[in-house]
Amino acid sequence: MDYINPPRNRFENELIAETANEKLEYHKEYEKPIKMDAPLSSLSEIVNLESIQKKMETALDRKIKSLKSNGGIRRKSNKINTNLPNTNTFSIKGKEIFPIYIDEQDSIYTILFARGHRIVKQNHPNLPTLIDKLNSGEAVSLSSLIQLMEPTWDIVEIFGFIQELLSVEAVVII
Repeated sequence: MDYINPPRNRFENELIAETANEKLEYHKEYEKPIKMDAPLSSLSEIVNLESIQKKMETALDRKIKSLKSNGGIRRKSNKINTNLPNTNTFSIKGKEIFPIYIDEQDSIYTILFARGHRIVKQNHPNLPTLIDKLNSGEAVSLSSLIQLMEPTWDIVEIFGFIQELLSVEAVVII
């Protein structure tokens, strides 16, 4: 299985590329200009190696969460078009073999990893509880979901969340 354990050089190059795509910002201050005659041995003065390592660790953690959320399969699930039921008495249930993972990005947004896809949502204190219920295979009724998530999330946000999970096949309607 080459996608789980690729050659080290390819893995490192992919991780570097994915780190750049994350657009993580840990430092917002400007550095001194680089002198044209600066020796390459002064790399630690030019870049912050600890910051680079932290960004790469974050990228690796997110890559692993993405893989785990899809049962180790590198290719994401296909997004499907699905409609929510016309009734307000439905429940959703997570797929235990495809758990949803949470990555709190900052104080405003959270990244969910579902079937290899990233779903960015506004933070909510009850989101980890909801994800735990879905990951355990527990059915969550619409009314209990609304009760758990309101008023921080409005009804549009709640239905949008359900729709996003359905479209990547992370949950089923029962």
